[in-house]
Amino acid sequence: MDLIKKNITLFVVLGVALLVSIVLGFFVVQVSIKMKTHQADLLAQKDKIKKLIEERPAPLKGNLEAINSDIALFHLKVKEIHEIFGKPYRSAIQAFAAVLQVSEFSLYPKWRSAYEKEKETETAEQIFAKFIAEYDEQKDGQKIENATNAFKSVIEARTVEDLNRTTVNQLIMAGLGLPRIMSAETCKTYMSQMDFRLNNLLKSKDIGLGRPIVVPEKTAIFNIYGDNMPLPEHIGLILKHYSLLEDLAFRLKATGIKGINSLAKTTLEGTESKGFLTLSYKMQLVGSMDSIRGLINNFQEAYKDNRIYIVRDIALKKEVDETKSVSGLKDIAPVVEKKPAQGEKGKKEKGEESYGVAVIGSSTDVVADIRIDYVIYVADEIRRK
Repeated sequence: MDLIKKNITLFVVLGVALLVSIVLGFFVVQVSIKMKTHQADLLAQKDKIKKLIEERPAPLKGNLEAINSDIALFHLKVKEIHEIFGKPYRSAIQAFAAVLQVSEFSLYPKWRSAYEKEKETETAEQIFAKFIAEYDEQKDGQKIENATNAFKSVIEARTVEDLNRTTVNQLIMAGLGLPRIMSAETCKTYMSQMDFRLNNLLKSKDIGLGRPIVVPEKTAIFNIYGDNMPLPEHIGLILKHYSLLEDLAFRLKATGIKGINSLAKTTLEGTESKGFLTLSYKMQLVGSMDSIRGLINNFQEAYKDNRIYIVRDIALKKEVDETKSVSGLKDIAPVVEKKPAQGEKGKKEKGEESYGVAVIGSSTDVVADIRIDYVIYVADEIRRK
């Protein structure tokens, strides 16, 4: 004890030195652990760099820029493919965008952003008016008028709707991704008008539209909802069905179909899977083999109009039994020619009255039972309120 009292300074220094040594030792251990971790990371990074260098193409700056460019191009191509599936207003939107001097693909996200931003406080029509005004640099409305007319001129040849300004604006918004909608009362009137106009289109004798098509009398062949008032949740689907039926009517006219015995949807709701909505229809048509073949080919070429039809099934049968349909003939007996006697002419017995009459080929018409799917890409549609 006396020793400590006599050498207090020494012991204090030794205590401090011991404490410092312990602290330093702790830091040395920590640094050593970190060094080992960094060494392990360094080896891992070296292996990764080695593997990257061995990859082709090497992830250099130029290659990375090219890869990112390819990814952007890939997404653009995917977007273009999606536009083929039930986007019938795309060509009109392209004409609309051309007048506005912008790309169609710049309009889609800008319209979506504008609508999503204001949809809780304003109507779609109000939002569209403000959106389109941004492209009117002269503030005189002429550019907007020209763009709207360009859109209208593309679609008017393939629609039976009354293309007033309100309807055209609704169709432009639909073309930009906002599903068309209307009140139940308006939809009821719309269905009645479309049924009437589509029937008139089929029966039309206008040479430019194709030959008249015979449809069942006193039957609303295009009526897909009956006489009921449409439910709000069904209105969007009803409008999609009528877009399909309108296009189908023009295709039937263009290919020379002679008659429609029946036309019916499978279900109103269709089938939705992985962002695609499929509407299925079955129909019984009357026409020549050439017209039926032409219709099938027309379905296959519909992608050029941004519509996709898939022919699921087709069954053909003759409209009549041609071997027994010749006027005035029943069962035709074979003709037997007797060997003439000396000085006599040949003589025909049984069936003489029908000798030489053609019994095959009296009609080339067939009845075709066809089942089709119409596919629409709906995953990119803008959700309303």
